[in-house]
Amino acid sequence: MESLLLKYGYALLFVGVAFEGEAALLAASLLARRGFFHLPVVVAVAVAANSLADQAYFQVARRRG
Repeated sequence: MESLLLKYGYALLFVGVAFEGEAALLAASLLARRGFFHLPVVVAVAVAANSLADQAYFQVARRRG
């Protein structure tokens, strides 16, 4: 997971948090600790991805019941 995050960066983090939040966020925080990512950007991307995913899941459940 770490090598993929290093290759694709914050875009993969966004997708990873939207679908499988904990694993992607844990790997990104480790990379931020090592100096590859900036922690405030990791937090902002995670919040944005999680908010978007929650809204999407809500809309799907609202329409499908």
